[in-house]
Amino acid sequence: MPTGSTSRDEESVLLFLYLSPGYTGRKTLSRELGIGEGRVRGILRRLAARGLLETVRSGSRLTVEGRRRVEALLAGYGGRAAAVLDCGEAEPGALCAALHCRGPDVWGRALELRDCAVRGGAAGALIIVAGADGLILPPGGERVSDYLPRLEGDLWERFEIIGGDSILAPFSGSLGPAVRGLVSMLGCLVGPP
Repeated sequence: MPTGSTSRDEESVLLFLYLSPGYTGRKTLSRELGIGEGRVRGILRRLAARGLLETVRSGSRLTVEGRRRVEALLAGYGGRAAAVLDCGEAEPGALCAALHCRGPDVWGRALELRDCAVRGGAAGALIIVAGADGLILPPGGERVSDYLPRLEGDLWERFEIIGGDSILAPFSGSLGPAVRGLVSMLGCLVGPP
């Protein structure tokens, strides 16, 4: 996420907190995101100093300003909305950190983006494009409804999808690696096609 002074670790913490309900503890963030607890402590301190999160004994959560900042960062990639979805159809027990985008052309970059997600820590990733006949999996053009009908229904329900939109959905057995995968995918979007 192009934030100037924000590192990928900070981006991961912000996005994890954005997608998580309630308060999240430092140890959970460390374990889920694979970031040392001391580094997480420093990140949380910096984010709190910027007014992006509040911290209590039970953990941290984003402030209203923190949520706005994450939404603005995601919008910089064409991101319209993000959600945690059950991706058990793709891999048993998997969660997706799904980002609905309007703008970036991902069709020709689907394999590259999936590889970016895996390098970032996700078990895999779904790159989905809204076409005239529904949701499609590039580069082969398979219909999502043929392979992942429950997920397709969840996507239509959660997001206001129109033709040409895309969904980036890295998945893993827990939210942290999926979030790391999404942050990695976003970094690849700004890199050379």
